[in-house]
Amino acid sequence: MNEYAILCVALVAMIGVPYYFISRFGNDLDRRRRELVSDATIDEIREKKSVALTREQLKFFDGKTIDIILISLKGVIYNTTSAPEFYGEEGGYHVYAGKESGRALGKMTLGKPQHDDDLENPWINDLTPEQDKVLDDWIKLFKRKYPVVGSIKRVEEKDKKLE
Repeated sequence: MNEYAILCVALVAMIGVPYYFISRFGNDLDRRRRELVSDATIDEIREKKSVALTREQLKFFDGKTIDIILISLKGVIYNTTSAPEFYGEEGGYHVYAGKESGRALGKMTLGKPQHDDDLENPWINDLTPEQDKVLDDWIKLFKRKYPVVGSIKRVEEKDKKLE
């Protein structure tokens, strides 16, 4: 084999082998997504069929991992993909994308130290009557603007303890 052929084989191996493994197996996040959220589930959401997702599955619908933005309020999942200016990566409310956000929105804790806990522990019912009204107003807004695509399946161990 001449030097040119050896160089071509080496170049193909240097580029082709890593490309094959990356495209075949993907990164960890994409692999985890495929384990938890089937393409059929994604298709059902696109076709406006009702789905039930766990909070772990919902996390992938943040507009980045999957190009659909879902937000849950009180266990009802809304498709907010039509409002990327609010819930997309650059939006001021992107922190709620792919999450059950009722507790945090009801308490209006965005930018406050309590906010992360409100998102991580959404089923704790500690809203005051005023905060319940705020959450109800958010729900009315979401019902008016965004289609409901399903509900949260509360099967996670952390969620079971709080029911």
